[in-house]
Amino acid sequence: MLRMIQFWAPWCHPCKKLKPIVTKVAEDFGPEKVLLEFVELTDDDQDTIMQKWVLTSIPTVIVLEENEEVFRFTGMKTIAEIKALIQPFLDR
Repeated sequence: MLRMIQFWAPWCHPCKKLKPIVTKVAEDFGPEKVLLEFVELTDDDQDTIMQKWVLTSIPTVIVLEENEEVFRFTGMKTIAEIKALIQPFLDR
């Protein structure tokens, strides 16, 4: 199973646009294959989270397999683009 984490902030318009896209991708694969999480960056914890995950900008999506990062992307992607990135890890 893969774990897909989207880092976002309420003031970030691309983050808001990406949220339903990654939600649809996770729904299409199903919870037995892709578990989706959202991590909201607030003024209180933004710096800590960005340092911990080595984030340079948002939206950023990180995909983990067995708690190891397998890939990440920043910015907008289509449903098809995200599925194409994920599928090879599910086919192994």
